[in-house]
Amino acid sequence: IKNKYNEYTFKKNSNNLIKYFKHKNYLKIDNKPVILIYHSFLIDEQNVSLFLSILQDKCVSNGFSGVHIVLNSFHCRTIDNFKHFYINFNYKVLKDSAIYIDNREKQILIDYGKYVHQSFHYPDNNIQTIALSFDNRPRLYKPYRLQNSTRTFNNSVANKIYFIKNVIEKYNYNTDNKIDKILLINSWNEWGENMAIEPSKEYGYNNINLIQRVLNS
Repeated sequence: IKNKYNEYTFKKNSNNLIKYFKHKNYLKIDNKPVILIYHSFLIDEQNVSLFLSILQDKCVSNGFSGVHIVLNSFHCRTIDNFKHFYINFNYKVLKDSAIYIDNREKQILIDYGKYVHQSFHYPDNNIQTIALSFDNRPRLYKPYRLQNSTRTFNNSVANKIYFIKNVIEKYNYNTDNKIDKILLINSWNEWGENMAIEPSKEYGYNNINLIQRVLNS
């Protein structure tokens, strides 16, 4: 099939998704399953709308009131009439002064301290994401692709606290729209990219306690 995004594949994927939507633990808001599409920037606007239409009909025919589709605004790409989430770290945007190519180490470096102080990493009307670190070298050793790796530095506790507080301040706690109250944390056990907040031998409970302390305050 020349175009991998077409009506046939969308209908097939919709059928596969329904069994997950029906699980009692699947997130639903107002009887509508919530689905976040991570690589939505690979699908053009027309096909995103087609997928929504097909999935909406499939959900209604299976007893739901519809579906919530939330798109990634990675690469700063958004589509009108869709809710978006901003997934840190947006390291593909090299115009960002906090992100640069280190020719000596042959990798992309992110100055976490600079990154968290830039307002465009907290876009309005987006579901926000807390991320405390990033280093994808572990999963690029075999086959050897370290020249494509990215890592953060300057991940001090003060910078982490600043970042979490800024994320939290983007939320309107008076809204009745439950989808606007979703907060993403990247992530529980993503060891391959050094983003885990799961307790570890190296960090203990520091990261998860830090998030809890800031949220409670």
